Amino acid sequence: MRRWLIRLGIVVGFIVICFLLYSFGKQYEIFVDNKTVTISETTYEAKYAAVYNIDDSEETEIKLKKRKKSYVVGPNHVFVLKYVDENGKDVEIKKEFNLSTDRESLIVNIPVLIEGGSEWLIDK
Repeated sequence: MRRWLIRLGIVVGFIVICFLLYSFGKQYEIFVDNKTVTISETTYEAKYAAVYNIDDSEETEIKLKKRKKSYVVGPNHVFVLKYVDENGKDVEIKKEFNLSTDRESLIVNIPVLIEGGSEWLIDK
């Protein structure tokens, strides 16, 4: 009986380790859009070229009406957006987000993020 419980404990331990490795090692595609978009009958217009980075990676420039693709690993991330507004003022927006294992790819809508909309991160 004791040997059977030890073997069962080892099997359960391996299953837990496999789940953790899958959760923290899964790679996701993040599409960053700087295009005019309509969400829930609200139109968010792309006005600024911007620079972004995800999780302190190198900064990537995205021009108007363009889409870029980035890859991230793991469930917790920080998205940082920098742009110059119409008054010449440097603006930085930092957002944290979590990804679940049932998602494969996401879209970050820069115009929605700049205007403060809640649907700046959507499933592709």
